[in-house]
Amino acid sequence: MLRILLVFSIFSHSVIADPVLIESGQKAPFSGSLYPTEEAVKLKRRLLDADIYEELTKSYERSINLYKANETIQENKVKVLMEQNDKLAISLRSEREMTGWERFGWFALGVVATSVAVIGLKEALK
Repeated sequence: MLRILLVFSIFSHSVIADPVLIESGQKAPFSGSLYPTEEAVKLKRRLLDADIYEELTKSYERSINLYKANETIQENKVKVLMEQNDKLAISLRSEREMTGWERFGWFALGVVATSVAVIGLKEALK
């Protein structure tokens, strides 16, 4: 009397939760494929390995997508900081540069201050 293990109903890699033992010639309780115990165990291992590999591949792809998203965010941050730095440098340069009128005004103020100082010194020494 051969015992056969009903393990898999090969439909989209679904695995029967609890295997059912039936004897040779006995009708199976549902449709599926009957395999000898050793072959069923090998097939189950291969299917489980394939499922694990598929999950690992999906996880790896998700990790890559997250890494790319983080990289894009970091690139955008660097881009914004570079733009802000350029604007700051331009505004600093414009603050440091004096127009022609400003230079003339400071020169005139210096001439007036020096003249007042010289006149005041002459008056004080008299």
